[in-house]
Amino acid sequence: RREFVVRPSMLSLFLRASIDCDRNMPLHGEKPDDRAAPAAAYTRVREIKARLAQLHTRNAEIAAMIRNAEVEQAEVAATIEQTEAELSAAVAAPVAGEEDPTAWLPDELMILILIHVMDIASCSMVCKRWRALCQDKAVLDGMWLARWQPGREAVLTPMPLSGHADKVTAVTVDRHGQIITASYDKDIRVWAESDGRLRQRLTRHRDWVQALVVAEDGVLYSGSDDCTLREWTIAHSEKAGEYSYSRTFEGHEMEVHAVAAGETHVFSGSEDNTVRVWTRDTGEQLRVLRHYRSPIWSLALQQGRGGCLYSGHLDGTICVWSTVGWTVQNTLHGHTDCVNSLLLRGHTLFSGSTDQTVRVWEVTSTRPSRTLKGHTAEVTALAMAPDGTLCSAAENGTLLMWQANSQLEVACVQPPGPTEISALTITPRGRLCATGTQVLLW
Repeated sequence: RREFVVRPSMLSLFLRASIDCDRNMPLHGEKPDDRAAPAAAYTRVREIKARLAQLHTRNAEIAAMIRNAEVEQAEVAATIEQTEAELSAAVAAPVAGEEDPTAWLPDELMILILIHVMDIASCSMVCKRWRALCQDKAVLDGMWLARWQPGREAVLTPMPLSGHADKVTAVTVDRHGQIITASYDKDIRVWAESDGRLRQRLTRHRDWVQALVVAEDGVLYSGSDDCTLREWTIAHSEKAGEYSYSRTFEGHEMEVHAVAAGETHVFSGSEDNTVRVWTRDTGEQLRVLRHYRSPIWSLALQQGRGGCLYSGHLDGTICVWSTVGWTVQNTLHGHTDCVNSLLLRGHTLFSGSTDQTVRVWEVTSTRPSRTLKGHTAEVTALAMAPDGTLCSAAENGTLLMWQANSQLEVACVQPPGPTEISALTITPRGRLCATGTQVLLW
């Protein structure tokens, strides 16, 4: 029998092969690739942590940049505010002494420049020369009239005052320069003339408000279809020109269409064919003036010694009442239809009618001295400009300017879009306000 001899070199090769086989053999229940997974997952976690650290670092850098930008923005905003204040002060500051930035311009050219300026008050603060020109009546007259010449599109485009929910029937101006309007929506609204901002809303009436007047002492009176006359006084507060309700005058049996106010009395004209005279101090009804059966649509008061009250009627007549004995002195005939508006300036009375005419009366005569024809619809309102130009408005929205001492029509203005005009006024600064389907301020 042959012996099997294991040589040392063969033994080492056997043992080495066994060890390699054991290494490659999977454990019980283990898949061949599972033992490599922990190393791959660890590597991925490390990669995610590194990326997250980078993002946190970038976020911190951005937050620091934002903080620095906010600080810089605050500094710039403060600088802007300071610079704007310096600019406002520089613009508002009048030129000192005799200095005049336009001294090289002759007065004739300066007047042509001022004609195109809307805010005369600010111009008068520039220097003594400008103040003298802005206070000259001839210059003021020319400035006002030039606004309405053809081609002045920027001036002829009115600013609308939005707020009323229905037709605006009356407008007036108080001593603070505020514009006051009344409407079918039962409201009375007070507007700032400078920017058309709504300042106050008065809401005591229960029906359409048809008439407004401001007495010389600043008290406001309003007449309504609720058959009442209401009084509004200036409230004693820090807000200049703020009105508060005072009292109600009751006595009319039908709608109040017209109101006029004097120093001691206030007058109301109504659909009930009467003019009622009220004492302003106590609110008592002093007289009931009734001439004949025709509703009153307009009133105008001539104050002073020997003064009188004019009432325009639905039948086209104008009654002249004495304010001493409260009797009818005269009845003016000329219009053929309702007298919608009356305007008294000095010793001249102007009347606008549904018969599409404006008639001019001397207070000492019972016949019209002139008849102004030009409207193609009923004349609803009248107003007088600072230079004495008469403005008349028609129901179809047309505005006509007339030389008061003649029959010459000097300008015609047609507001943009379909517009009905029922009331008209001109502010002390010469701005024209017309109301009807809307409130328009030129």
